Amino acid sequence: MNRMETMTNHESIPNSTMLFGAEAPFEMAGKVINASATGGYQAVDLRYTEHYPGAGTFIKSLGAYSEQMSIFRQSRTKWNQLVFPKGKTLVRIGSVREKNDIVIEDDGDVDTIQTTIVYLGEKIFIIERGVNSITYVNGVRTPNSLLDDKNPILLSVGKTNFIIRPKRSIPAKDHKKTCTFSLKTPSGEQHGEFSRCNLIGSHDACDLKFDGPEFIGMILPHRKNIYLIPLSEIRFNGEAIPMVLPCHMDSGNFINSLGANIIIPEGLTDGIADAFHAKSPTSFKFTEILATEEIGRIKMRLPQPGATFIISRKKSHEYFHIESEFISREHAQVIVYDKCIRVEDLKSKNGTYVNGERIKKKVVYPGDFFSVGDRTFILGYSVEDDLAAKTQDVQEPFTGL
Repeated sequence: MNRMETMTNHESIPNSTMLFGAEAPFEMAGKVINASATGGYQAVDLRYTEHYPGAGTFIKSLGAYSEQMSIFRQSRTKWNQLVFPKGKTLVRIGSVREKNDIVIEDDGDVDTIQTTIVYLGEKIFIIERGVNSITYVNGVRTPNSLLDDKNPILLSVGKTNFIIRPKRSIPAKDHKKTCTFSLKTPSGEQHGEFSRCNLIGSHDACDLKFDGPEFIGMILPHRKNIYLIPLSEIRFNGEAIPMVLPCHMDSGNFINSLGANIIIPEGLTDGIADAFHAKSPTSFKFTEILATEEIGRIKMRLPQPGATFIISRKKSHEYFHIESEFISREHAQVIVYDKCIRVEDLKSKNGTYVNGERIKKKVVYPGDFFSVGDRTFILGYSVEDDLAAKTQDVQEPFTGL
């Protein structure tokens, strides 16, 4: 039994057996000490101005603003296409068939539920839930990404590669390309857009069509440059380049496998390659989801494992205060662990929900929805570079970092 399965039946396990490396929750004689005693995290004081539907109703109606999404999965000989209809909000990837939409059974590093894709409105979250850090988004290892649905996304979970292709990422037939680079071959020239990710290959879903493998790779912009991420064997300037890792491209470079020269108009790039550092989690984070499926104003980093706090409309609870008539004075208690949080409703009037189901006590994992009163959040991570100290709370548009 792995660690995730152990947590499933938390009601029958004493608190002390659930910590997985965290210190014991801060409790004295059964009373939870408020956040001022556990580090004094900044309060959230946002005035309630809109009337949302009840949390349970809201969660069950999610998906009204998203579109159809295709996910291509790479096998040894071809790419297999899975089509998820409009309104499919959650896609889970893991090793157990009964708990996932996409199953990986031949990779021992993949957990029961390893990675969750959450499609809301025009945004896509990719959040890692498993114990091992084996989720890569557009060539970068990260436990948490937030991207828009106007671009294809490369996702690797362990040894398995996927291409996420939302319907909105397919340009309309009358779409006029602007700010372009080109791949020039003896037989002609194809133009890709500098402002979006461009799939290369023979498949109909590709933006730049070349004979050969269905998906050869993807060219994506990042800051002031463009990069090639190979999905098949590619020789670049005469040398083989690693699979699924971003390779910086300059004008005049030659992709031997395509027989194509890269032509980039002067001034579009600065010619300086960026380092793509892997990302590590620094803490859990609540991100507010509005009824319109847009990202709300509340983006709150949670305290470190071992901390306990109360969600409340009272300002005396210093960590998570939400000013709303639908939030009780002591609405819910949250205990933070290293791979999850545990939420307990404190007999609130309007209830506490996890993934749309009203609960009394429940373990919440990364990628789950959590609702109190009229507010809904998704549990994810704040992340930072493995080689830097600064937290990356603002996502780059194409890498989601």
